[in-house]
Amino acid sequence: MDNPVILLISSDETKISFFKRVLKESFYFITALEGTAGKELLKNMLVDLIIIDGKLNDVFSLSNEIRKMSGCQEIPILLLTNVLKKSFLDQAFKAGINDFVNEPLVPEEIYQRLTVALKARSVQKKTRSVAGRIKTPKIAERPEPIHKGFVFNAEMFKGPKPLTILMIDAEASPPALAGFLKRQLRQLDTVVPQGKNKFLILLPKTSERAGIAIAGSIKKDAEKDLELTLMIGILCFDENFEKLLAKVPKVKS
Repeated sequence: MDNPVILLISSDETKISFFKRVLKESFYFITALEGTAGKELLKNMLVDLIIIDGKLNDVFSLSNEIRKMSGCQEIPILLLTNVLKKSFLDQAFKAGINDFVNEPLVPEEIYQRLTVALKARSVQKKTRSVAGRIKTPKIAERPEPIHKGFVFNAEMFKGPKPLTILMIDAEASPPALAGFLKRQLRQLDTVVPQGKNKFLILLPKTSERAGIAIAGSIKKDAEKDLELTLMIGILCFDENFEKLLAKVPKVKS
């Protein structure tokens, strides 16, 4: 299973480094240094969980604003804090915060809290699915193969959000590269091999700005973990992907 995507909103570089270093094998972190940048990322990309640093100003207002955003009503929000007063906790819950990550940071405790929050959300999704509240994608009745090793999934491109494609050209292609790229991505993102040392990465519901952030993170981690330099091009379709498909000329049989 692909690593869950977590948006960490914090201006503390030490904390950001801690989360990325200690939990990189289990989670994929996107970071924003302040609330406005975090909300902008949420408008343009899918995340599985949000962590807000309690040291930021107006954290309760930020949580309330996130809860009002489209698609963010059920994303778990965890607050990073060492304040455990009942009045503070009550205010946090009213602001839409689900749980807390206590300081000082302990890897085992953080992992457990993130895992529990993600499992709770997964149960909610399954319940809605059983209830028939998930609409059937209109793009395709069944998966259509478009590349060896890659199956087109209509659900990937459902909705009005944009599609961003990363075009990766590596100076070399070690056996670990494909697996490394897959671990960097979210559940609906897809790695498509394009020959020697070349890959396409499809990022559904991702704006160009968010794609640039993801590309930068992939490039940085590849240099650090694989000692490999990647050239990454970015192509963004701002239009609904379903409309783009309708413009593709039909091939006559």
